[in-house]
Amino acid sequence: MSIRFDGQIALITGAGKGLGRAYAMWLAERGATVVVNNRSHPGVPSSAQQVVDEIEQAGGCAVADEHSVQDEKGSRAMIESAIERFGKLDILVCNAAISDNTPFQDISLNRVREVIDINLWGTLCPVHAALPHMLRQGFGRIVLTTSQAGLFGEAGSVAYATSKAAMIGMARSIARDVGAADIRTNLIAPAAFTPMSASNVDARWSDYMSPLKVAPVVGWLCSKDCTKSGMIFNAGAGRVRRVKVLEGNPVEISNDDMSACWPTLDDMNNAVEAESSFGSGQVLMPEMFAAMPDMVDKR
Repeated sequence: MSIRFDGQIALITGAGKGLGRAYAMWLAERGATVVVNNRSHPGVPSSAQQVVDEIEQAGGCAVADEHSVQDEKGSRAMIESAIERFGKLDILVCNAAISDNTPFQDISLNRVREVIDINLWGTLCPVHAALPHMLRQGFGRIVLTTSQAGLFGEAGSVAYATSKAAMIGMARSIARDVGAADIRTNLIAPAAFTPMSASNVDARWSDYMSPLKVAPVVGWLCSKDCTKSGMIFNAGAGRVRRVKVLEGNPVEISNDDMSACWPTLDDMNNAVEAESSFGSGQVLMPEMFAAMPDMVDKR
């Protein structure tokens, strides 16, 4: 079944090239009006406008936006500008980010702070600005960008991995905050040949790892067909994997001996994914939750 987005407004950050461009092209091809966000640079042609031109040449509808997404003022102006122009915002894809490939023992803390500030606040600010509008209209789809580095770790990527691991807690907590509203917040961990990854991936794999092969996963997460929140998907080379944060069965610690627990803890055959931190706590500390039912998160 072909997914369509006719009449829907989508905003994509960091969409001037790479993955963001691919998402913008994919959504526009299927009927969405796309706000293509990317920061402008003095003396350099607007990459956001170049993507808009591509979309329009292909028969789609798009507008360029060059607000900074890592500060509240810029993000709020970006969201409000889109809503003033089109009357609503249905989809927000937070793709803007930077990376750094310096080993932790060699990177300066100022550089760590810079990477985390851009990647974390460049996601949090747009979502914070867009969410009230989505709640008022009773619908929204939000896609945040995590990473295999954030999920599993990667040498030389502490700053980047830290910022991307934060996306998981952000997405899942937002999903709890919106309650029963038809607003879904999910995560993509993309693997693609882009200007950001080009220093680590040989150019001969550029077609094999085309960003366009990740776009269908993001597109589905943006669609009405996606009815769950907090999901994580690894995607690349035309393939997709579901990622879950799993917990094994709790084991009683006896005589302060953690070593005796290890064989049972290492058996994850019956691992499950908690719905929330409260769900995890109910399994780990059932007596307390049974005695204090008000602690149970019933949302």
